[in-house]
Amino acid sequence: MLENVELNSNTYRRKVDALLTAGAANLGSSKYSTALGHLDAALRLAHVYADKVVEALACCNLSSLYYQVRDDEKGAFYPMKAESLMVRYGENWDTKTQCTIMISMAVAERKVSDLMTH
Repeated sequence: MLENVELNSNTYRRKVDALLTAGAANLGSSKYSTALGHLDAALRLAHVYADKVVEALACCNLSSLYYQVRDDEKGAFYPMKAESLMVRYGENWDTKTQCTIMISMAVAERKVSDLMTH
């Protein structure tokens, strides 16, 4: 559906910002299915437009979602994907994006550590 839509850069930016915000808001309201839909749409648009920053941010939000629904395997996968994108493409990314990814990785590392000790 989204793959067939041509967006100019301003429209694209507004669309992915709205999808990421809606995903995070629904995640905060425990509306996991709705949040997943928004984050998946943001991720698909990021792939279509080769936007690695949005892809990484969507991965961070997906990690939070999967940890909240107790799917630790997927919760740990997404921050690693985000970090991989940052290492490969993120040299000139803004500090806020880099910090978001580093925090997501730290949460994942803490969760994995907690699982290993229990």
